Amino acid sequence: MTDSELKEYFINYDKSRDACSIIWQSDKYNINELEPYIYAIQCDDGENFYDLINAEWPEANGRDDFKTIELNNFEAIEGDEDAEYLLCFTALVGINFDNNPDFYRALDDSDNQVVARIQFKKDGKPLVDVDGYQEYLYEMNIDNFIELEGDDSLAGF
Repeated sequence: MTDSELKEYFINYDKSRDACSIIWQSDKYNINELEPYIYAIQCDDGENFYDLINAEWPEANGRDDFKTIELNNFEAIEGDEDAEYLLCFTALVGINFDNNPDFYRALDDSDNQVVARIQFKKDGKPLVDVDGYQEYLYEMNIDNFIELEGDDSLAGF
């Protein structure tokens, strides 16, 4: 996917009220010592989930559905539960919906609501286990769907 084919969209989890939360499970890593990255953008059309996958994710299997142009203001805020963190951030992503028509339709059916899925890197590399899969770091606790913001009239914005 070339950058010229991408249209830019904004993801805003800047406030804790909008953030997804996780329960940190790793004893090996401290969440605040790792680098976050968006490995997937997920949409729910009411019947099925559809995913855009980032090529950086160890389990991408050759998929390269979007690029993270910027990930800013990341903060893992301690939640009310033990080892709970609210993941606050903003991101600018590039997506080519021509290559992802099923996701495009689901996005339209969901009123442009998505969840941006975060994983973590250390020293610029995704954390993997001995088998090459994403290392288990946390369990999802609360998913909050937010609007994928853009000015692309073709995507119903």
